[in-house]
Amino acid sequence: MKRKTPRRRVDVNVEELDRIIDDARTAPLSEADSQKLKTALHALAGHLIAERKTEKTSAVFDDAEPSAPEASQAEA
Repeated sequence: MKRKTPRRRVDVNVEELDRIIDDARTAPLSEADSQKLKTALHALAGHLIAERKTEKTSAVFDDAEPSAPEASQAEA
């Protein structure tokens, strides 16, 4: 069985990120601001990718008989 590695908690201050983006319009990003943006972006991307969990169709439907609406249409 695979062990999940614990996710690192990343606190994101949206107001600070907005300020960094606004400031970048008039001056280059500082190293610290650049790192903050990268950290926030990577945390978001990692969260989006890691949350995908799906079930197999066969586990949900178990190859059952056709559903009632399909059967009633055949009778009509």
